Amino acid sequence: MSERTANTKSPARYGAALGLLAAALFGISAPLAKLLLGALRPQLFAGLLYLGAGLGLSLFRALHPRNAESPLRRTDVLPLLAVVAFGGIAGPLLMLLGLLRVGALTGSLLLNIVLCGERIGVADFGAMMAMALGIGLLLRERHAHQHAHKKVQHEHIHSNDAHHLHEHEPHDPPTEPHSHAHRHAPLTHDHPHMPDLHHRHRHEER
Repeated sequence: MSERTANTKSPARYGAALGLLAAALFGISAPLAKLLLGALRPQLFAGLLYLGAGLGLSLFRALHPRNAESPLRRTDVLPLLAVVAFGGIAGPLLMLLGLLRVGALTGSLLLNIVLCGERIGVADFGAMMAMALGIGLLLRERHAHQHAHKKVQHEHIHSNDAHHLHEHEPHDPPTEPHSHAHRHAPLTHDHPHMPDLHHRHRHEER
């Protein structure tokens, strides 16, 4: 078996950091978009936003090619179309239409961040404190108990952790994370975990 480079980053902390960064950047977009709405119609502006995002991601993909992701299947088509329709078309269009009717502060609060130096009231401050408290509780949560994994065969991006101690074929990607078809044997163990692809089990009431 060839040597493989494991990803040592903590998935929970790394994911939380990326999520907070995404929320901050998404929140910043509200006041910046408010500044440009007077010059562009919301429909045109929404199209330009996601056209720019598509071009930027295409350039990043060209400069950093990776084949770790599992390929799309027919069953992925409808969920993907729903994501595009709601998240890529309806979402940004409704956001921009809403920004025409509210200030940058209100729009930013709705997107989890406050900018532009507008006056902050008691309700606004309370909303920010509630958001910060919720983030803190989520990051401190530790969920661990004995649970069972059923036998399953599938394909997704992964690293060789306690749930992926399978054999590799010569044609499987040598670096990690990677994606290839693999089998999971039945496994029962106890460890801290979060709801993900491999942890969708039921919980008994205590």
